[in-house]
Amino acid sequence: MKDIITNELSKALKNGDKERLHTLRLIIAAIKDKEIASRSSGEDSKISEETIIQLLKKMVKQRNDSIEMFEKASRTELVVKEKLEIAIINEFLPKQLSEEET
Repeated sequence: MKDIITNELSKALKNGDKERLHTLRLIIAAIKDKEIASRSSGEDSKISEETIIQLLKKMVKQRNDSIEMFEKASRTELVVKEKLEIAIINEFLPKQLSEEET
């Protein structure tokens, strides 16, 4: 999963996609922070794909909370930015089943 995100980062850099590049760098930084934290606790420094998925879900939740606050403050430009970041993060999360599928 980390390799996929790193490859997407390279593509965004080559294409000059600043918004996507920014979000992918945030994801990579969060993964590296998690690896450092696991290393200091004596665990294997390589984190699992499940841990990365949990980390991405947490990032989406944080952005949803931010959207709620920005909407209350009428900061539509920040709402749009957060929604774009959520869309990029969701690309790396497993597809959720709809109610009909479950």
